[in-house]
Amino acid sequence: MEKYISPEFDYENTIIGNIYIGGILRKDTQETDGHFFIEFGFRLPTTPKPKINKITAQSTGLRSELSDRFEAFVSNTWAIPLIVNFVKPVKDPMAIKFRLGTVWDERKDSENMFFLLYGLTGLYRTSTVEAYLGINGRSPYAGNDTEFFNDGFSQLRAGVARPFNEIVPGIYLRKPVGENYNRWVDLGIWNQY
Repeated sequence: MEKYISPEFDYENTIIGNIYIGGILRKDTQETDGHFFIEFGFRLPTTPKPKINKITAQSTGLRSELSDRFEAFVSNTWAIPLIVNFVKPVKDPMAIKFRLGTVWDERKDSENMFFLLYGLTGLYRTSTVEAYLGINGRSPYAGNDTEFFNDGFSQLRAGVARPFNEIVPGIYLRKPVGENYNRWVDLGIWNQY
């Protein structure tokens, strides 16, 4: 009979992710009464490679940000995200937000990857409360034997917040859509600051 020996793990609770350098450009459109947000920048490979028998904050970051900022927590990775968001008022105080972008992800240990980022969100915004409901996701479309539909991650998202001048504390919920994502995380609730 073989005896199972569980490895001893040390826990590290802080880690620096891949630092982002970039910005957001806002462009209002008078013809459609909406506005664009264009996000552009790059991530430096500052996330250290996990040590053997170490459970780090990196694993938490990877699981919580799969559809938005997965490349922020992957070791040995350069990334260049370019994302366009369009917010269109529907009927005051309602609006709809469209999100479309791409991320180029270069890893030392594998092929370059290209991801399509997408999203559709309904917004409710007043001076005393903000709320939203929508879906966001990412799917690889080039590099490393990708399968666009099978390798993608999508999330159903909902949130509510209370604006106080420039600070908007709130809470939001993210629920994975599809089996591929459910293997990583089933449900997440976070405080938003």
